[in-house]
Amino acid sequence: IFLISDEIDTDIQQLIQKFSNIHNSTVILHPGKDSYKKDYLTNQIKTNYIILLEGNVIVTNDYSTKMIHALKQSSYAGIVSVLSNNASFQSLPTVDQSNMAFIDLPKNTSEDQMNRLCEVWSVAHVIPRVPLLNPFCLGLTKDTFIALGGFSAFIPNNSFGISDFSFRATELGIDQIIATNTYVYHAKAKKESVSEMPSLQNVLETLGKTYGRERVIRSYQTMLFHPVLLELRRRMQYIYNMEDIGEILAHED
Repeated sequence: IFLISDEIDTDIQQLIQKFSNIHNSTVILHPGKDSYKKDYLTNQIKTNYIILLEGNVIVTNDYSTKMIHALKQSSYAGIVSVLSNNASFQSLPTVDQSNMAFIDLPKNTSEDQMNRLCEVWSVAHVIPRVPLLNPFCLGLTKDTFIALGGFSAFIPNNSFGISDFSFRATELGIDQIIATNTYVYHAKAKKESVSEMPSLQNVLETLGKTYGRERVIRSYQTMLFHPVLLELRRRMQYIYNMEDIGEILAHED
């Protein structure tokens, strides 16, 4: 486990260090530009699979196991992500195209209960292959991590969590998938003001200059109307309208 943090608050630094001591991990505080070079950390990674998490993600039971299992099931996949409350096209129950609204958990519902619902509702052996992924929570093969340029390749450069790693992965023949049986909670810590936020149109136009506008729009439409994701959004919307999901989970179990 590598913890890379720009945090300056002393209490939070101590919390990070405490976690590191318990889990035998390496802490890199206030990383310089060398921290994001292609070969930085790569030589220290001893496993064939890597999990990248933003610091404001609350994980759920067996999330990493399910992500790696999805990669192993998919022959050509090198990157996997999951479902969440705030993760652009991977959001449940709706995709907020303006990125203005914060989607919280349903009433009286925990992260692990949402994770359990995803397990129940996902179709066995059906792992959607998609053209775009949000980098907030990723599982990668080590070869993919190296091929795409290391850690810096997955840092989003806009409010929608969209970076160009997905397009570059496609060009390298690396498939991207979503483990629809897995849910994590994305607690966005800070929202930009309306005036500071680029529009989704501007983000897509910027990517379009490099990868072609039609290709970018096609990828966007695929994510928005993917039948598996549409069905999961529909089912989750029903959950958000309920007061308590305990009965549904008890029935499904």
